[in-house]
Amino acid sequence: MINLIGTALNSAWLSLPLVHLHWYEKDVLPARKVGHLNLCSNNRQAIKNSLNTIQTLLPSEYNDSIGWLNTKLMHSPRHDE
Repeated sequence: MINLIGTALNSAWLSLPLVHLHWYEKDVLPARKVGHLNLCSNNRQAIKNSLNTIQTLLPSEYNDSIGWLNTKLMHSPRHDE
């Protein structure tokens, strides 16, 4: 899940595979949570690909968080192993 804080709605998010948008219909203000994006799949590489694309569609303030997510995703134990 990626919390959307003070970020305007970007309709391009909706065209990405694995991405589900929850928009709260609030005015976009600095530091206000206005929604979140969920990514769901059993395929880690598919999630990583979507995260990398989302990163290009979000403000640069999200880069560190998405980088952290990618690192955790690729280094965490699988639940089915």
